[in-house]
Amino acid sequence: MAERLSISSLFADRAILQRDHTLRVCGNSSAQARIRIALDGVSETVESDPSGRWEACLPPHEAGGPLRMTVASQGESLTIEDLYYGDVWLLGGQSNMELPVRRILTGFPDLSTHGDPLIRYIKSDAGVDFLKRHRDFVGGPWRAAMEEDLYDVSAVGFFFAEEVRREEGVPVGLVMTALGGSCIGSWLSEQTLARVSTLPSHLHDLGQEHVHREEERFAADERRYFSELDSRDTGLAEGWEEPGLDDTSWERIRPADFNRSCFSGSGSVWLRRTVHLPKQYRGQSAQLRLGTMVDADQTYLNGRQVGAVGYQYPPRNYDLGRLDDDFQLSIRLKMLHGQGGLTEGKSHLLVLSGGHVIDLDDQGPWAVRRGAEMPALRGQTFFTHLPVGDFNTAISPLSRYQVRGVLFYQGEGDTGSPEGYARKMIALIDEWRRILDDPYLPFIFAQLPNYGLERQRYWPRLRDEQRKAAAVLPSTMMIVTLGMGEDNDLHPLDKRSVGLSFAKAAGVMSYGKQGEPCGPMPILASWDGGDHLVRVSFAHVGDGLVQTDQLLMDISGIGPVKAFIRGENEVESLLQEGCDPRGETIRYAWVDTAKPVLFNSENLPASPFELEIH
Repeated sequence: MAERLSISSLFADRAILQRDHTLRVCGNSSAQARIRIALDGVSETVESDPSGRWEACLPPHEAGGPLRMTVASQGESLTIEDLYYGDVWLLGGQSNMELPVRRILTGFPDLSTHGDPLIRYIKSDAGVDFLKRHRDFVGGPWRAAMEEDLYDVSAVGFFFAEEVRREEGVPVGLVMTALGGSCIGSWLSEQTLARVSTLPSHLHDLGQEHVHREEERFAADERRYFSELDSRDTGLAEGWEEPGLDDTSWERIRPADFNRSCFSGSGSVWLRRTVHLPKQYRGQSAQLRLGTMVDADQTYLNGRQVGAVGYQYPPRNYDLGRLDDDFQLSIRLKMLHGQGGLTEGKSHLLVLSGGHVIDLDDQGPWAVRRGAEMPALRGQTFFTHLPVGDFNTAISPLSRYQVRGVLFYQGEGDTGSPEGYARKMIALIDEWRRILDDPYLPFIFAQLPNYGLERQRYWPRLRDEQRKAAAVLPSTMMIVTLGMGEDNDLHPLDKRSVGLSFAKAAGVMSYGKQGEPCGPMPILASWDGGDHLVRVSFAHVGDGLVQTDQLLMDISGIGPVKAFIRGENEVESLLQEGCDPRGETIRYAWVDTAKPVLFNSENLPASPFELEIH
């Protein structure tokens, strides 16, 4: 049966098209059919190949719109409306790039009034495929970042696009491919990954039927698990969420004790407290902000469920509606893999519509009682995290697609085994540029920020692998996000600083702006035996290095030593006589939760590093 005439969703209604480049438009039709494409007074006629694939090239066009495109073949026709030429940026990586605006509204409440009809985005939605490279981009539709659609755009991408719009005045399109939890190998082809690393031995067993079968099997296991947990939970049976319950015999704990033994072992724990609402705030609507929890929760107000989240990472922000009196707050916390609890250091707040904030922990300890014991839920195979599968469905279909550049924010998924990350990162940049048919395409990626809740993870080593990758290929830049993270949250709220850092780098690399695209990057560590000094020199210092607090370097075999800025681009550490540190390493900011104290004159933080002393 002949395939109907279609156009790739990348060029569908409301699309942003890359300005000032030959535009390659593609789609599908009957085999060897003639297709005529017309846009803004220019037309091209092409013939589809034996598989029905067609591609047409239209000449470069300046920024502007709205425009209409028509595609016609053998009595069929398509009309594509509301097209604009501007700049298209590809967003790649994992959850901190994917994280939508709706997840950061507590940190940026003014965003709800923002929006721009000429910031538009399209999101890949093709699943995974480990065996076949796809040729058609699955996703869409294109949406404008305004009103309700604003909440689903990448927060980093939106802040970046806002700044580009302000500086350049052109429409901005964002092609969103990032997927939470994905490792760097997820974004490499099988051939490239085999060259730079080791392919999983079972890769060719991961057919579509196997993936669907395993996903269905886990979903069934999960349903059985939660059903069993519910049946065992004394709290559900006895109504521990109800306001009239006598909990005077329950254990009392304060937030500093949320890691106590009552949270050890899988099962459920209930937390309760009476929330006292001063009379002057009664009648206002309110939102609970309880931070993150491990793992899942059901939260109740006077016995009525007001919110629930099924896994550990999202913040618990629950709208309560109008409050007229004191109320009973109850949390059923479900711990699925052993140790659970409310995240240490997170605030537990009641935010009233009038602007007043009540800290619930100021109203005394929480009442806590175990509800049920359970074995751990078996681990889930997240197929979107595995090598090759995301590349085949989300990146391979972008072959010869025109973009202004790539923004990439990934690495959290590789902190468990960071060795070799730099080699994979270099290979990824090179491969994506081949896919996008531009060997010098600007590629800007984010170094991981500060974070401190994951054991047996190696954030400093991963950061240094990222730093090593940044200096190898031309038109490549790494932005430093140290200080933009939250030590107790894998998904920090400050996506504005990250987006603006991306925009600053893009301004220098792609838009001809003056200034430094990134913070200071170490070049060389050397030993001056005559003066007993270890010197580290830096690039990207602007008008000079700036120190905001005591600067410490850690030298292997010696330990921490004070360091001082000398000249515009060097840092020196004085060692005792008799020391010869050549062959040792010197480190800066080499802890998970490092705070930046070294900057350039443009207030951009220096990269953490480990260098051998020569």
